[in-house]
Amino acid sequence: MRCGRARRLPRGLWWSKPPAGQRFPSSTIARPLRFEVPPTEQADRLRAAVHKMDEGSLGEATRLLTALHEELPDNGLVLHELALCYRLRKQPEKAIELLEPYVAQLPADTLAAYGSALDEAGRTAEAEKALRAGIQKHRDGGILYSELGTLLSNAGRTDEALEIYQQGISADPRTAPNYLHAATLLASAHHGGAALIYGEVFRLLEPATDRSREMAVMMAKILQDNVKVTTEDGKPAVRLTLAPPPVVDAKEASAAELPMENVFEMLFGAGLSLANPPIHSLEQVHQARSTYLAALREGKGTPALREYPLTRWQLALDAAGLLETYDYWLYSPAYEEDVKEWASRPGAKQKLEKLIDYLSTHPLFPETR
Repeated sequence: MRCGRARRLPRGLWWSKPPAGQRFPSSTIARPLRFEVPPTEQADRLRAAVHKMDEGSLGEATRLLTALHEELPDNGLVLHELALCYRLRKQPEKAIELLEPYVAQLPADTLAAYGSALDEAGRTAEAEKALRAGIQKHRDGGILYSELGTLLSNAGRTDEALEIYQQGISADPRTAPNYLHAATLLASAHHGGAALIYGEVFRLLEPATDRSREMAVMMAKILQDNVKVTTEDGKPAVRLTLAPPPVVDAKEASAAELPMENVFEMLFGAGLSLANPPIHSLEQVHQARSTYLAALREGKGTPALREYPLTRWQLALDAAGLLETYDYWLYSPAYEEDVKEWASRPGAKQKLEKLIDYLSTHPLFPETR
């Protein structure tokens, strides 16, 4: 199973993880699927099966889901979970056989699971074709872009993968994995500024998972590795490498002509320079971010940077007096001792409660669909 690929159905349909069971004949006639929670007793069994998967009891989950599928062969939720269970048991061919008769009916998430199962089975060309066809059918299916990007990245086609992740971000800004994978690729390609932006969005969309905490550590490492004190003409100087050289001559061009990544480096880099680098504390990170947002409030930067959804959200958060608390949460996995010291300050608990309330009532991407 590829990392991050096993998924539950989103936004209230159900969750996601897969079981294994008997092999269903490919000649099975595809019934019209219904994606609805089954009657109470069967819904309880479905929840129990999902719980077994979460525990790693895949054999028991398989037994429960196979029985449910026999009882409810046209229930798309059960179908999705059973296919996912096959994949968790490293039996992608069974997932393919289960889903194939229904391909024309599958929603984006289950269609993405079908494409990923093909890839996991070594049928990469078929997987790419299926995922690209899925994107054509579900233009806003963010998970389809994520799975296609993963396929391309695993095949060494990283430039194509990054482009697909970015297309997925545009198509559905709420799909977290596209930011995760894009940030990781950008960081490895020495585009630290863009990785910081995408990494922060990912943290907001998926705040409590292990991979979200790993993202915070990666972001801190970008700051530590790309902001250094050097010596020029016998004097200390700060060297920034958060972004590659601009594609236009920065001396000749106006700021509006510079790529957003370079403008971000210039503004955030100024804050980092004032934070007495090298950057090894959360206080320094917060100082740099405060300086950066102050520059944006003064009208510096470009319209593209100031109007970026994350930027607008950060400015509103800062105006609410919550930036320090937020910064300490955002980077907390990388600075555990700093967080402990901050948490011991008077009023820290109340500030954190206020932040949690703010985050719950001011999502980065308000639901509009």
